[in-house]
Amino acid sequence: MVDFHAAISLKKHNIICFLFVHTH
Repeated sequence: MVDFHAAISLKKHNIICFLFVHTH
């Protein structure tokens, strides 16, 4: 599970971007 951490980071990044775009 080497990509597990990368997947979480990517998901977090996507959520942050989504929230940023959605709130602005």
